[in-house]
Amino acid sequence: MKKNFFKGIVISIVAQFVKLFPMWAIKHTLKSNPYAPYFCLSHKKEMEVLRRIYNTTQNIDDLKWLSLHVWRVDTRIACLKDSKLWQIFIDDICNSYEFKAAYNNVYDKAIAACTKYTLSKDEVVKVCEHDAVNIKLLLKKQPESFTPDVVKNLRPCTRACVFHELLVAADREKLQTLDTILYQDSSSGWEDVAKIAKGCLSLLLCWEKYVPNLEPKQLVALSDYATWERNGNPVVVASKMAEYWRQGCNFEKIANFAQKLAKKEAIDAINAAKRLVEMLPGGELKMKTLKTLIKHDIAMPKYLGYFFKAGDMTALDNNLALCQDQHVVSNIPRWDIEILSKKYQEKILIALTAENKLSQELFDKTSPEIKAKLFDILEENAQRRWFQTRISYTPVPSDVDKIKTWRKISATAQEMSFSYPVWTMVFVENQFYDEKHILKLMQRGDKDAIAAFAQKNGLTQEQYTALLFGPRAALAPQLEMYLKK
Repeated sequence: MKKNFFKGIVISIVAQFVKLFPMWAIKHTLKSNPYAPYFCLSHKKEMEVLRRIYNTTQNIDDLKWLSLHVWRVDTRIACLKDSKLWQIFIDDICNSYEFKAAYNNVYDKAIAACTKYTLSKDEVVKVCEHDAVNIKLLLKKQPESFTPDVVKNLRPCTRACVFHELLVAADREKLQTLDTILYQDSSSGWEDVAKIAKGCLSLLLCWEKYVPNLEPKQLVALSDYATWERNGNPVVVASKMAEYWRQGCNFEKIANFAQKLAKKEAIDAINAAKRLVEMLPGGELKMKTLKTLIKHDIAMPKYLGYFFKAGDMTALDNNLALCQDQHVVSNIPRWDIEILSKKYQEKILIALTAENKLSQELFDKTSPEIKAKLFDILEENAQRRWFQTRISYTPVPSDVDKIKTWRKISATAQEMSFSYPVWTMVFVENQFYDEKHILKLMQRGDKDAIAAFAQKNGLTQEQYTALLFGPRAALAPQLEMYLKK
């Protein structure tokens, strides 16, 4: 730190001598030199140097190196105001003050050359109003500046020029952000403005990706609205228009769009279809729409009771099957469960229990025979959770003792044991497998565990056959001696 401070003092002293020779001093003012400010000349001297260099240079490109040096602010602005020296810094405009100086001097060059500075909103409005040629330049240089706030502050005839450029370029993304202004101008008293605005709106409405900012009432008033409703993204159309249709009691339209969306596989389309169904009043149209959604494998858990009351058991069965497959049984309203017959209640309660989403309140209210089935599943879930914390570790005696206390070893626990040979051996040694899983052991189990089982218990004809037809068949010759006669 002290070394740099001392170096700065020395350079500042040397710089005073160097500045006696302006051209020599200029060589030390490169922007890359951290000590360049020490060598800067006065504004008057800098102007003298720049004029001298300019007058002795025939090619303007030979002056570009000057912008790589540090100059006083008032020197740069003075040059940009000058009828000749503006060429030195025109490609290096860095701020609003410099842009204003250049634009007031050579406005037809300033915008095209202004590559390092982004015009402010007010400057965009000013230069566009000054000369329509600037619109094209700015749309190419900084299109993001043409926001609704900027465009609405332009005069109608200037806005029309902006719209014309965007229409010719078919810049739908940009026009989409301006659609509310386009709508207002489409009914303008200025015929040329209204014509261009209508053309832009037509371009948008024929674009399948159009996401309008306009209100539904404004959209339906446009001549090409039907094209957008027919060809636009149905999710976007439904999101924008559904409430408008509902208020107008146009339920046929809602149903048609719900059925159209049901054919899409995207999750946003499916969710949109479900929202539309909820807008339909009860009756034949709603029933037809619901069946269409179910036909396209969309589970509707909130409508089991609806089908039950209507007496449509086929639709109820199909819907419940989808709810089970898609694991949304927990979304079935409790009051729907309570009005269903015992057959359906049992299916739903078993599915809820399997997903660990059964409440004790529902469990307590069910019949004793269903409770017994649910209890087995609850125990199975508990065994699975217990095993998940231990299955990847070598079992200890206390783990084995715990399993021995279980009322019944679930199929899930037996299946999980096959994933780790050490646990498979524990289950064999302690005879934890039922007959069904002994057969699976013969085909999927660890070879040492299979051999241990055969040595300890012998093999039935069925077990030996399972071994022969499984991937462990190579063990059969050495285990044939354990085949029970």
